[in-house]
Amino acid sequence: MGIGERILALRKQHGFSQEALAERLGVSRQAVSRWEQGTAKPDADNLARLSQALGVTADALLRDGCETDGVPAPSAKQPDPRILHMNLTRIAIIAQAAFLNAVIYPWDPPLGVGPDWIELAVKLALLLAASLWMARNLWYERDPDRRRRNARIETMYCAFQAAVVLAGWYSGWRPAATAVLLAAAMVYIFCVNPRYMGRTLVRRKKNG
Repeated sequence: MGIGERILALRKQHGFSQEALAERLGVSRQAVSRWEQGTAKPDADNLARLSQALGVTADALLRDGCETDGVPAPSAKQPDPRILHMNLTRIAIIAQAAFLNAVIYPWDPPLGVGPDWIELAVKLALLLAASLWMARNLWYERDPDRRRRNARIETMYCAFQAAVVLAGWYSGWRPAATAVLLAAAMVYIFCVNPRYMGRTLVRRKKNG
């Protein structure tokens, strides 16, 4: 395994995209891509930063013909865990939006087995479960700085969605609130997540 293959394997093991690793190192994504493809090699400064970011010694990155401890060689058949993580994140966001929407609308016909607070308690329990699921997905982020930034973005998103629910509840404009919840969730998944939170869906290339 050459240095490019070791960088690629370690990057995938840590769950970094090329953009995320480049950001940590202060280089371009193209530079990381060239290192992994073997068309260029990192200089001494970048090698030191790489070893720190990937949790190995510089010597381990440089040794030819030596597998990096605990890191399997990249394989076209090896599943990328980031695809699973991104899908789980999207499902959690959609579930939270769905349960937020459920809070706006009363059950019809009514539950009929107790006071209204039972219906509210069920709705809030489901909403809390989805929100905790969203928060748990933040721990897939290995970079503490990125995790903190994503937590702030997610908090702002949740606060906006909660404001929409309250507005829909008190104004009675429930269909409009539903439309806003759906639009906000789609923008959050397809624009905010990949552009500002580093949550990109990985597509495996044929050349590895």
